[in-house]
Amino acid sequence: MALFQLPTPPEGLSLKEYFENWLPGQLGEISPVLKENAPDIKFGISFKAEGEEGGEWTILVKEGEIKTEPGLSEGANLCIVLPAKGLQEVIMGRRPLFMGMRRGGAGAGEIKPEKMVKQFKKMTETLKEIQGMVEFKLTGGEEFWARINFGPLQEEPTVSISISESDFQAMQKGELDPQTAFMSGKVQISGDLSFLFKLAPLMM
Repeated sequence: MALFQLPTPPEGLSLKEYFENWLPGQLGEISPVLKENAPDIKFGISFKAEGEEGGEWTILVKEGEIKTEPGLSEGANLCIVLPAKGLQEVIMGRRPLFMGMRRGGAGAGEIKPEKMVKQFKKMTETLKEIQGMVEFKLTGGEEFWARINFGPLQEEPTVSISISESDFQAMQKGELDPQTAFMSGKVQISGDLSFLFKLAPLMM
């Protein structure tokens, strides 16, 4: 999923330490670039990690400033909900958040302010008309799921996608073509397919 890339933290950080201590220092490098190149961008992405060592945090971009704060924001463009262990794996780059996202894609390594500003610009334009929730599940292995809300939080997913852990790994390695996986029934999709098509520019 090409929605958003976060810098990869050092090993051993808890989610609380990541969002409340380490990440703000990394994002501080972006504010001067935002003020110069995109002072009018307003964007928010919330993370809700469920279970032990979970929590809620929001990254906000407003008036040329970028900051993190605890809790969810009603004004967030995106809210990503997943198990705490799953979010830990995603930010460390050990697990893709979604189909179409390469392993390591969530951890962006060294932060590049110009690249992140470009991401914000693209997302704010693309997400203006999108509201709903996509749910992604891996089956047959270690449990992993993620729910990505676009706009206001939804009670039920607009579209659900599931695939086995083994088939997902094969897809990530390039051993299984996504279109072949879908046509053969290895990727199960239910709900509003038109909503999924709207997300195609962001997902792949």
